[in-house]
Amino acid sequence: MAGSCSGPGSCKILPKSFGEFEVNCDQHTRYALLCPGWNAQQVELLRETWDCRPGDVWLVSHFPIRGVQRLLVSLVEGRSPWADRLLEKPMLADLACCKKGAENYMRMVDAWPNRRCFKTHMLPHGMPCRYPFQASATGELPGPKILVLMADPRNVYALWWSCLPLLCNHPPMKSLQKEKFADFVQNLVETGFRIFDHEVSDYFSFSAAWAAEAAVSSHSVHLCNMD
Repeated sequence: MAGSCSGPGSCKILPKSFGEFEVNCDQHTRYALLCPGWNAQQVELLRETWDCRPGDVWLVSHFPIRGVQRLLVSLVEGRSPWADRLLEKPMLADLACCKKGAENYMRMVDAWPNRRCFKTHMLPHGMPCRYPFQASATGELPGPKILVLMADPRNVYALWWSCLPLLCNHPPMKSLQKEKFADFVQNLVETGFRIFDHEVSDYFSFSAAWAAEAAVSSHSVHLCNMD
């Protein structure tokens, strides 16, 4: 069961509204809309206790990663894009943590060999690991890297529209699904280009937050154009 959490944007549990609970916190709220089983307590535990390895790579995006994910993971892991079970590992750290529990997830990924690839849709202060990263003690491998995937907003929202049928299995998401792309765009205009009814759900705020982070943490955060 989700519980209270500490850290930036302190959270509290509100009365039941969808899924099991709604969490009153910017990023936790956004994720709870997508994932009814979202467990803020476990995500916060992961964020406060998990140290990434030197050489780990994080793929961060506001939008679902489709198609290009296979190529990116293969490059990070040094494997063929068509390698067996390449994408079967639970790389979406936040969601996997909710399903397995923070401690179980940390034990699982600790057994992964070589370089590891993880994903998240969080803002900088909500990275699901200890962040900012600490410098490597040995210097043998580069420290963890964050690749922030960005694209033309038109491509971003077209991708969201194409993915919504896969995400509209519970009431809060059903209202987003439109039969025509033009109706979807009109809805975006009326809601200030927010995918969800929340301030951090628009692509522009998300991109600005990560651009600011890259400006002060250029050694670990890199902005990548996917167009």
